[in-house]
Amino acid sequence: MDNKRISRRKFVAVAAGTAAAGSILGVGGLRWAEASNSVKILVNGQAVNSAGAMIKDGITLVPVRFVAEALGAEVRWDGATQTVSINTGAKGAAAAVNQGTPPDFPWPWAELDPDEVARRGYEFYFSKGACANATFQAIVGLLREKVGYPWTTLPDNLWLHGSGGIVSWGTICGSLNSAAMLIHLAAGKDYPVLVDNLFKWYCEYEFPSKRYESYCKFPNQLTTVADSPLCHISVSKWSRAAGVATSSDEKKDRCAKLSGDVAVYTLELINRYRKEGNANFAGTWAPAEAFSHCRGCHTTSSVEVGPSQQGKLNCVPCHGDHTK
Repeated sequence: MDNKRISRRKFVAVAAGTAAAGSILGVGGLRWAEASNSVKILVNGQAVNSAGAMIKDGITLVPVRFVAEALGAEVRWDGATQTVSINTGAKGAAAAVNQGTPPDFPWPWAELDPDEVARRGYEFYFSKGACANATFQAIVGLLREKVGYPWTTLPDNLWLHGSGGIVSWGTICGSLNSAAMLIHLAAGKDYPVLVDNLFKWYCEYEFPSKRYESYCKFPNQLTTVADSPLCHISVSKWSRAAGVATSSDEKKDRCAKLSGDVAVYTLELINRYRKEGNANFAGTWAPAEAFSHCRGCHTTSSVEVGPSQQGKLNCVPCHGDHTK
């Protein structure tokens, strides 16, 4: 069947039959007895989830759900009548006019295995371009498999530039940067309160966690609290405490674990939001006691008491506390 045109009759019959069997819609377990050739599916040039696609008995079987959704259709499964329904409606018509354009936020979501997200975050740090891309792909890769479109529209290396605080400038931690984007995609207009929560957690968390002990390169590493979302402070503080260079393998292992930790917490935040809405996140950020008094004088709106400043960062690690 390679390089041969599949007849429309054969394709449609096989695609619908594949979906009706159940596994493509996630409602049953179909065992593929004679799966062989790996089949890649492109919709408008964009790869989509190809789970279950194969060539069997000279016929190419294609999962109808992922193809239909990539084209803007809605696919439903009725277990009682063993019926697959594919409806385009206005959504499909719009997709037909402008195929390949991602939908508005929020994007569809699925609950993921946090242990698998953590493992991917750790391993992808070494194999897919360090922190920002590791956290991004730890979640997006699984969403491509479980949800498909529109997560399949995001390129693999979208966040390569974010490593080391954006091409090693030491600004915002790369994992935080890509995680904030994922929150925006999944929460739409409600993203600010979730990102506030994520950044506050990052500044106060003791990195790295111990969940990687069974497979990491450097078990039982010491932990530090960053007190900042900046890569420069987070990495330098830990490296000094550990007595290692910021280019060392030990530091890389720490940041690989951090990439997984941030991905898991991002997953937890979005899961909570999708279940509860944003009501429980509003007002979750407030300046910590260590620098709350700084903001009384250094505000965004006045220079009468002290120089104006912008930001929610802890002032003390960089400026010290001149009130003491």
